[in-house]
Amino acid sequence: MSEQKSHWILWLVYINPEDKRVFVPLPCRLGLAVNFGNPPEAD
Repeated sequence: MSEQKSHWILWLVYINPEDKRVFVPLPCRLGLAVNFGNPPEAD
């Protein structure tokens, strides 16, 4: 697992404002999670 566990809540919610990815792989590698710490930029 490359992501730090401290950024995961219940292994389902990922919050990391320093990570620029919007979608990150779940720790179990069975899908994707949304990075709630990286909001989309407004135009």
